[in-house]
Amino acid sequence: MDQKTAFGKQIMTFTATTGQTLKKRLLFLLPALVFVAAGVFALVSPELLEDSDASMVLLLFFGAGALFLLMGILFVKPSKAVLYEGGFVLTRGTKVTETGFSDLKGIIDSTTVTKLYGAIPLSQTRLVIIHKKNDEKFGATKATVPSFNQFADELGTAVSKYLLKDVTKDNIEQLSILFGDKLELTGGRFIHDAGKEKGMVSIPADAVRSAEYIGSDGYWIALKGQCDENGKAEELASIRADKALNLESLCRIIEMLS
Repeated sequence: MDQKTAFGKQIMTFTATTGQTLKKRLLFLLPALVFVAAGVFALVSPELLEDSDASMVLLLFFGAGALFLLMGILFVKPSKAVLYEGGFVLTRGTKVTETGFSDLKGIIDSTTVTKLYGAIPLSQTRLVIIHKKNDEKFGATKATVPSFNQFADELGTAVSKYLLKDVTKDNIEQLSILFGDKLELTGGRFIHDAGKEKGMVSIPADAVRSAEYIGSDGYWIALKGQCDENGKAEELASIRADKALNLESLCRIIEMLS
């Protein structure tokens, strides 16, 4: 397929360098060498295994070494990502994935923070999940896409521009866009599934003044209305941010209408 013709103008290309690929392979090769070295040491010093089942220990060492070596070969491959105005192409080894924005429901861009004792941040894992209109979905991660954080940022912006192309405050009622299973904008109104007690809630789009992350973990996002005399904004709807589609587009729409 000629991506320039199908997906429009090329925005950016992200290619994993030989050094980056080698660095990822080393993450698997180093443990493999450690286990193999331990197995060799056990072979030349059998007295260390007198109280153990020698065959099982050797199988563990060499098996683990072979497993890490195999993972380094199978999981780490040269990769490339090309972003266009109307889609993107991901290449990993010989596998090529082409996706047009016209085929998308949207994307989920979420970051999971791992904390020690629930308070001390240890690591952050960012994941982009692409949802297609045919209900297919697939993920993009740091392990599979080069320059992943930059790619994810640019992808979110490109998808938002595509979905909101030619949309203005005056024709917002013509836009239909999903923000996940619990929220949709259609006919100029946000339709929110508020659960069993409240059911489906219809909110005029221009009644929403902001979208704010709430909760200590930041996994919820609330649509806020106009502030009262005490300066407190009414919460009109809330959804899980880590399960919401097209959050960048949601923020742009609210900004457009405010």
